[in-house]
Amino acid sequence: MGISPVRDCVSSPKPSMGFRSKLAALAKSKPVRHECPTNLQARVTNVRCAVCDLGNCERVAVAGLVGITPGCGFVSPLSAIVIGLAAAVVCFLACTTLKSKFKYDDSLDAFGVHGVGGILGCLLTGIFVTKNAPGSLGASGWIEGNFHQFVNQAISAGAAIALSVIGTFVFLKVLDAVMGLRVTQSDEIQGLDLSQHGEEGYIFL
Repeated sequence: MGISPVRDCVSSPKPSMGFRSKLAALAKSKPVRHECPTNLQARVTNVRCAVCDLGNCERVAVAGLVGITPGCGFVSPLSAIVIGLAAAVVCFLACTTLKSKFKYDDSLDAFGVHGVGGILGCLLTGIFVTKNAPGSLGASGWIEGNFHQFVNQAISAGAAIALSVIGTFVFLKVLDAVMGLRVTQSDEIQGLDLSQHGEEGYIFL
């Protein structure tokens, strides 16, 4: 049987999604109402990837899961679909256009997927959270007239960004003072496998 990008991307199970429904079970809520938005989010981002050829479907699926994590249990399944579409497009642009423009080193697209996707999910949760969701405890978002919730989400995202930037800067300065952040040019030319680890990778006979 041949490999179908659409079939494989949409139907492949994601073990990491299970923890959200388990948290709902511990909270004595209805796990399916937590799991449904999570699954929809990942599936929508995968379909968007496969149909529009947005690159690595696995990475786009992770973007979907990152985007829905802040809103899991707080948004409706329909809102999860919207967040999924937004996460697929925004994270793809962050991993391609944004990275190319600013030329920063992010080989695994950690910032483009987890950073940008997490911020997007946080903000969209403030828009789409509904009082009918099992985890919202009656709270509502901007779409239901509560703009203050979006403001709260934006403040929390800003605080997370500040903590990440300041913490990363401090750690990099300490590492640079202790051992340096870059190897020498000769070590780079020789290869980090040999110069740093004393072994050679990718040996093809």
